[in-house]
Amino acid sequence: MDRTLNSEEITELLDEWGEQKVRLCQSALLLPFNQIYSMLNISFRSAWEAGRQLQKGLPTTKTALKHLAQASEPVSLRARERFMRSIPMRRTVVELMHYQFEQGYSSPEAVQWLSFLEGAQVTPAMLEHWRSKLFAVSILSFKCSRISCIRERLVAYNASDVVVRLGCPLGRELLSNLLASSEDDQELQDSRAMVQILLADSVSNLLRLAAWLAAESQVAGWDSLGLVEQNSMIAVWGLPEWSQDTEKWSNTFPIGLAKLARSAGLSTPRPNPVTFLGNLWAGSDSALASSRIRLLRNWSQLKGGRPTFDMLLQLVKVCCERYLQSSGSVGSDGELNFWVAAAVLRFSETMSRTVLDMQRYGCSPELLASMLSVYECEYRVARVALGKPLDAEGT
Repeated sequence: MDRTLNSEEITELLDEWGEQKVRLCQSALLLPFNQIYSMLNISFRSAWEAGRQLQKGLPTTKTALKHLAQASEPVSLRARERFMRSIPMRRTVVELMHYQFEQGYSSPEAVQWLSFLEGAQVTPAMLEHWRSKLFAVSILSFKCSRISCIRERLVAYNASDVVVRLGCPLGRELLSNLLASSEDDQELQDSRAMVQILLADSVSNLLRLAAWLAAESQVAGWDSLGLVEQNSMIAVWGLPEWSQDTEKWSNTFPIGLAKLARSAGLSTPRPNPVTFLGNLWAGSDSALASSRIRLLRNWSQLKGGRPTFDMLLQLVKVCCERYLQSSGSVGSDGELNFWVAAAVLRFSETMSRTVLDMQRYGCSPELLASMLSVYECEYRVARVALGKPLDAEGT
């Protein structure tokens, strides 16, 4: 059976749903995609344009913004129906929406996450793994929305199997302790510690998704990998580490730049990776080398504006083309490999900034370390599910 609804099925669905009114539930664990875009420094416009490259026939970005952007103006029911007919409606996503509506609620974040996975055309193993988890999160969100007492709501949340499975491991103990020490709902409502724990849970869940996506990209290019690469974890180096000596979190983005410089031929201590990459990049587009070096130095120090994904992609392409020229190699799946390398750089930059922001908000090193630890654990889970388990010592 086709994974996408045909026009007749869409008509039946729209007639069935009509103007049905349901309870809107904020989702447990799942960050909405506008927040994820913000974390990754990606605009909705650029994300939709990227989707249009993968899925021909999608509506224009202007149309999508009218219907999906947070600040968009209300549109008529007829216009909404036209828009829904113009985008692929995946059966798994409709199944989740139908289940929610039958129960009298809507949890948009769960639908967004499942729609993303369908649009990304992930493997059946990954889709089924996350589909079941998103159904469980959806059910939990509805259950919690019906509990008016904050304490009881948090107790239900903390005891949920899906929160134990997807959240931050240390979060369950910390939230239990907080519930035991807080006397009333108002105290919990005003608790910064509660927000810290729930935030760590959400970022942990996002890291688990990132681990699956990285593992999938690795397995997709399996035949071109050597034994060492097959037994490694993509982007694990991009996770910050806590130093007991300095009492600071590491900034991993310079590690990514150093790796990129080595791939482009840097084999000596001087020049440093930033200077080397700045000169190489400037030579490719006639920009001033001093300007490129200054830009890279600011990125490396997490200062000033953040790099756009297109700029990271441009830098990766320059370095990879330099490598291919010097080695005499012919790249296969070049554009995809460029994209993955740029995504890993974005991951390291995002995680360095996220950890610093959460530390400033008061999250303890222990909570943050527990949150970051889920990436490696989930990577191993994903590799087993994808039929390519890591060796016990694989990193």
